[in-house]
Amino acid sequence: MAIDFYNKSIELSPRNEIAYTNLGGILREIGKPEEAELMQRKAIKIKPDFAEAHSNLGNILSDLGRLEEAEKSMRKAIQIKPDFAMAYYNLGNILSDQNKPNEAESSIRKAIKLRPDYAEAYCNLGYVLQELGELEEAYLSYEKAININKNIEMAFSGLGTVLMKQGKHHDGVKTLREVNGAINFDYRMSSIVIN
Repeated sequence: MAIDFYNKSIELSPRNEIAYTNLGGILREIGKPEEAELMQRKAIKIKPDFAEAHSNLGNILSDLGRLEEAEKSMRKAIQIKPDFAMAYYNLGNILSDQNKPNEAESSIRKAIKLRPDYAEAYCNLGYVLQELGELEEAYLSYEKAININKNIEMAFSGLGTVLMKQGKHHDGVKTLREVNGAINFDYRMSSIVIN
């Protein structure tokens, strides 16, 4: 098991920051965020300029709902590694969760500038633009995400939602139908519920 491998690695080399951060990533994935946080903090203690550990810590803190701490950690990752597209993307998500859509938009756009093929970033930019009422730009962002990665269901769902908000109900419903389970029609209420 991977956990045993990294524990053994840490036992043999207690100053191996990569083993700590990888173990932290696994612990996060299996639903142990407090233990994952501890591993990232140990990696950072060993190597304070380890941008990936700061970014991973930011994601864990975000999972735990500690958004201000998450933002600080992500900003630290960016300060250490200014071309870290994923950290800008994650910061954008954290800012969006803090209801700071303008800052979120700026951060996600920076991620896209650094990595123009970042489908997930285009998708989340679409969401932020939709929240800002910029429906045409949101549409284009979702479309770009889909052009990069045809398997990104969130982009199809977002695209369908934008079309519905633009009054293009037929196209919106058609797009949402393409995403398994993203649309339900309640015949009793004669309404469409978008998940």
